[in-house]
Order: sequence, then structure tokens, then C-alpha cells
Amino acid sequence: MIADHFQVKKQTIHNLLYKYSKMLATPAELEGYDNSRADILNGVEWKLIEKLLDTDKLKKASLNNVAYAFQAITTARRLESGKSTANVAVNVEQALADALRKSSETDE
Repeated sequence: MIADHFQVKKQTIHNLLYKYSKMLATPAELEGYDNSRADILNGVEWKLIEKLLDTDKLKKASLNNVAYAFQAITTARRLESGKSTANVAVNVEQALADALRKSSETDE
């Protein structure tokens, strides 16, 4: 069907798809991932937070990068605590402005 649609030989489609089939998980791998997904994602989250707290990386980050990370963390925290994420942008902007103000006060 795919070969007919693209008007190529079936072997051409087979060759293209074969190299990608190695990336597909087996049912057992998928089940293992599903059973451990929360733990895996918690581990990834922890690694990302470590990087966010690296002062050398923060110094190199643009204000947009910091603001985006701040907004993502704020949204995640609100979700974790059962709060709404609707209209959070205003709260995030205010919190970021307060954090930047406090940071500049401590730098003086």
C-alpha cells in the first residue's frame, strides 16, 4: 500500500522502514517503561533541576531562558499542589520581577 501510494518498489519501503524498526521498543520494554514511568520522569526532573540550579549555567543563560524555566517550574509546582494554572502568567511575571528585584538588592 505505501509502495503503491509513493509509486516505488515494496523493497524500497522495506529498506527504509527496517532501519527504523530497531528503534521500536518491544512489548516487554514498553511494559517496563509504563510500570516505571513515574520513577523515570522523577529522575529526569531531578537532573533538570540540578542543571537549573547550576550558578555557572545561570550566569550564561539569557533572561528569556531563565524566565521560561521559572514559568515551567512555577506551573509544575502549582499543579503538584493542586492549584489552577489558569492565568498564571500574571503571577509568574510578578514573581519573576520580585525575584529579580531581590537578586539585584543582594548584589549591591
